[in-house]
Amino acid sequence: MKRLKLERGKEELISTGGNYLCGHILRELAREQLPEGFQSRREGAISDRDVLLTMTGLLCNGRSDFTNVNQYFEDTVFTQSFGIENLPSESTLRQRLDELPQARSHLALRQLNESALKVRSFGAVRAGELDLIPVDIDVSPLDNSGSHKQGVSFTYKKHDGYALIFAYIGTEGYMLNHELRPGKQHCQEGTPKFIGSCVQTLDKLKVIERLTDPDGNLLLLPQIEVNTYWTNLPCTAQDVVELYHDHGTSEQFHSELKSDLGVEQLPSGKFCVNQIVMLCAMLAFNTLRTIGQEVIARAPLAPIKIKVRRWRLKTVLQNIVYCAVRVIRHAREIKLHFGKNCLWYEIIEHIARSPGRT
Repeated sequence: MKRLKLERGKEELISTGGNYLCGHILRELAREQLPEGFQSRREGAISDRDVLLTMTGLLCNGRSDFTNVNQYFEDTVFTQSFGIENLPSESTLRQRLDELPQARSHLALRQLNESALKVRSFGAVRAGELDLIPVDIDVSPLDNSGSHKQGVSFTYKKHDGYALIFAYIGTEGYMLNHELRPGKQHCQEGTPKFIGSCVQTLDKLKVIERLTDPDGNLLLLPQIEVNTYWTNLPCTAQDVVELYHDHGTSEQFHSELKSDLGVEQLPSGKFCVNQIVMLCAMLAFNTLRTIGQEVIARAPLAPIKIKVRRWRLKTVLQNIVYCAVRVIRHAREIKLHFGKNCLWYEIIEHIARSPGRT
């Protein structure tokens, strides 16, 4: 067996060629929905659009810390794919996100997310004789224990962090909306009071009697938990129960955001900055989800058998985003050469040939 030797070459090699597809989905929409600047700045200053696209691009690569931007200063694929004209430094990224006007930037990012979702089709569930698109709403805390960030406080999961409420649409789990909340905020805060009075009028309940707390301590008085289902769906009670059981799938979506994208420990100590980071994370989440669904739609072209209806974001990152490319510059053009052993090239090329708003 021959020994391997190490040498530094002169070729421009990038390990994340799949960013091309992320930009394919986001770039033009971002130019329409994100203003170049929310406020006037000196000539030559990095635009607000570049700042937001940089943060979104980092999250599309599973990186949430501001320091990660230092890895992309020589990455032509990253900047060109996302349409970033000037990549901010770590300190600039941190400072500019803090300076962004909250209301206007939130609105622009949400409108961008809505525009991206408008061109998607969503999987439905069967309810009696109807095919309905589900919207799952749930609270899932982010563990930021040991930090002193604004809004971090004791959550119902018994750790310090934030309490985010999420809304996912479709069986694929696109993120429809979310809200960053302080950890101590109760998940039902603001729920209309009439729900409690309606529960008292029920003739028959599903009732759970708890004699111990989650830690195993005996209770002086038993806790009574009542599960009720209110619906106007024209289907049986059992159908409604089965639909609610499927709501548990949304827990997998939380896991993908936290572990696959690395969005558990939010990067800033300021609550307002983390709100913007989470909106960028929503865009990244849906961008990777879109790529995954486009791959599944082209399953016959894949080098492996695909039998699932949804790819985890981690699978998208590993198989598509982290594909290595060689950057070739010639005659004022930039070409990306995927290696001859790139198993996913045919699918990547097929998606790239489709309209940007797939």
